[in-house]
Amino acid sequence: MWFAERLNPGRSGYHDAVTLNLTGPLELEALRVAFADCRQQHDALRLRVHESGGKLTQTFDAIAPAWREMDVRGLTPDRQGAAVRRHFAIDCTEPFDLAGGPLWRMRLVRLADQEHQLLIVLHHLMTDGWSHGVFLRSLISRYVARLRGLATPPPLAPSFELWASRRVAAEKAASAAGKAQEAALQLRSAPRRVELPGLIDVREARGSVLALELPPDDMSSFDATCASAGLSRYMAMTGLFAHMIAEVSGAPELIVSAPVADRAAPDAARVIGCMINAVPMRVVPPAAGLMAAARAGREAVVSALGLLDVPYRDIVRAVDAPFDTSLSDPLTNIACEEFNSPRGTWQVGELTVTVRPRGEFQVRHDLTLSVPSGVTDPPELIYPARRWQPGAVADLAAHLVRLVRSFGREAA
Repeated sequence: MWFAERLNPGRSGYHDAVTLNLTGPLELEALRVAFADCRQQHDALRLRVHESGGKLTQTFDAIAPAWREMDVRGLTPDRQGAAVRRHFAIDCTEPFDLAGGPLWRMRLVRLADQEHQLLIVLHHLMTDGWSHGVFLRSLISRYVARLRGLATPPPLAPSFELWASRRVAAEKAASAAGKAQEAALQLRSAPRRVELPGLIDVREARGSVLALELPPDDMSSFDATCASAGLSRYMAMTGLFAHMIAEVSGAPELIVSAPVADRAAPDAARVIGCMINAVPMRVVPPAAGLMAAARAGREAVVSALGLLDVPYRDIVRAVDAPFDTSLSDPLTNIACEEFNSPRGTWQVGELTVTVRPRGEFQVRHDLTLSVPSGVTDPPELIYPARRWQPGAVADLAAHLVRLVRSFGREAA
């Protein structure tokens, strides 16, 4: 991540953004102090990464980010929207000073007396999707505490620095055991790049999102079918996604990159930090049958979890994959993630906090299936729009929807 950011500052694909709508009375000073409390509570919010003597070092003494505020109450709605989009796009792609820090920033926009938008941008070196929920819950709890006049320091959260040191030890053990070489033997036969219909050769990493047309009832039915077959939603969706790709591309097998949050240790669920590793899933879709395809997804997921302690970079080196400069993942142009960042609405007294859809962001794969966790929201396809012919991704989404619905009927 450090190298990718240095190579392509601000557009590495490692800037994570969370946008919130705040409706109702907002106590500005309480919000500012709540951010300061969160920084004190979580050591990852003080992270910086610097180079010395050819070695990278993480330290946890970065200064607090500058408070950014913008008032657009005097503009028409159209001009408000344009101003917010312009500044948010700049905030999302402005390079971070990795060596000096901080590795996050925020901006508050006042749209009306009781309507605000809050943008928080965090570099992936110090966060992952799970951390967004931890950060938001911490921010809201500290905001409520400040509203109530509680000035006591927040309790320290479990340390990301301690987790990182343990992670380094686990990675060294995996390297010594030759696990990267073992994984490479299984991956070398799969194609590095899947040729999909509608994909064109254009250098573009700006992401777009297309939700599958699966209402809550369909998702509930799908989950029930998965449970009866001993499958998680993510396992089954991985298998059906690979089945769909095989049908349209003719690929007999494929590698799917999967980001996995390492939260198994006690208290790890309350840590803000980049506690994620990408693992390559080798999926061999069966010749026929959607239940068989879903079970192939389970087999791929379970096998890949055995690589959680193996750095993705070590597997890439062991495979000796040629690097496609149009992408930032040399193993595959396909990914499948389990998305567990916060969604929906939070009520904080008279203030309503609503998590907005993803804004400006960069992608590292031609096509990613994002499977939500714990909610009935539909999965999404994430893709760089300019690398696709118009309507091509919508056709793939419709194809996948048909498979999901047929899966339930086949199981019945």
